[in-house]
Amino acid sequence: SFYPAVYQNYSVVTDATLTAEANREYTIGRAAGIDVTLPTMNPGDRIKFNISVTVTSNAYDFVTSATSVLYSGYAFIEDNDNAADNNYSYFAPDGTDDDAIALDGTTTGGLIGDQLEFIGISSTNVLVRAWMKGTGTIATPFS
Repeated sequence: SFYPAVYQNYSVVTDATLTAEANREYTIGRAAGIDVTLPTMNPGDRIKFNISVTVTSNAYDFVTSATSVLYSGYAFIEDNDNAADNNYSYFAPDGTDDDAIALDGTTTGGLIGDQLEFIGISSTNVLVRAWMKGTGTIATPFS
């Protein structure tokens, strides 16, 4: 059967802040970082972010709509220093207080080509699926 496109709209973001909208795809292109606030997400809502410029100052920050809305899911970060070795690190939010993701351009991701997808699960849970690259000592992006 036919399924319509999940992402109804596409935007390139170069502003310092963004209040994201559900069912949109964004490309982030601001080396000085961006503060992204996710909307209140209904079950099944999706938002995708593509990184087109490596962050070099500040960070790409993604926070949920409220501190009571927590992340679940995962982030895979490839050690870009050893990319030929296919050395990936796996991180998951702890389920108790992780409502923010910070990509610093080195150890926690935020490099060109990184992708993050957010999916609404419930009024208190957003699933994240992130595929990223990092350099140095790879660390969790969740907090």
